[in-house]
Amino acid sequence: MSLDAQTHALLTAVARRSAAETDGSAYDILEAVGEFAQERGIPASAAEMEHLADAAAVEHTAARFVAEGYAAFDEVCEDVTTTMAEEEQITLAPATVQAIVAAAWDARLQEQRTWPDVTDNDRLARAFDDLEASGIVAREDFTCCAQCAANEIDDEIRPGSAPEGYVYFHNQDTQRAVEGGPLLLGFGSFVAAGHPDYPALSRTVGTRVMAALSAHGLTADWDGDPGRRIAVTLAWRKRLP
Repeated sequence: MSLDAQTHALLTAVARRSAAETDGSAYDILEAVGEFAQERGIPASAAEMEHLADAAAVEHTAARFVAEGYAAFDEVCEDVTTTMAEEEQITLAPATVQAIVAAAWDARLQEQRTWPDVTDNDRLARAFDDLEASGIVAREDFTCCAQCAANEIDDEIRPGSAPEGYVYFHNQDTQRAVEGGPLLLGFGSFVAAGHPDYPALSRTVGTRVMAALSAHGLTADWDGDPGRRIAVTLAWRKRLP
């Protein structure tokens, strides 16, 4: 790229700011960088601006996957590449994408060193472990969305076991929590939804989930309605695998 270092740094900052504002859309980032360059008479070529926009989009997406904390490094590289290929037409070479992921990974490791010995995510994992041990199937970051989770949770029943119920959160819930929102937990009984005892049995599962969360120092909100998800308040600090 022919931009001088100062101009490159300026346009990179614009691209990163736009990535945060547009949730990493390469098209919107490119538009923002182009408008900025045009307004200030910066002679950046279309290829230079496209590269900056793509890099900012990949950085934003990589940071999100890394912050979620469930995927190993190679999986994050693959997930970022797949996501960007599905949503945008990016021009970055695989080695460049891997370098961007590596930078996000290293930054997260540095951040982890400042965390307390026990984070809210550690408490959540321990609560889920307790629930699993007590006969409730408990899954973190389970499938992509609510529909897939509801369709697939029965497959988590181990042969020969008879769990009382289940609790989970899916990847869209994870993303919301990473962004600072509450973590929503789906739960219920494995009895068919149309069974007359389903509401009462599901309410019992919800009560047990609330007790496990409280036992590990987590704050959660639920009004006892088995049709309403449990909302957990936590500071998302999931350690990298």
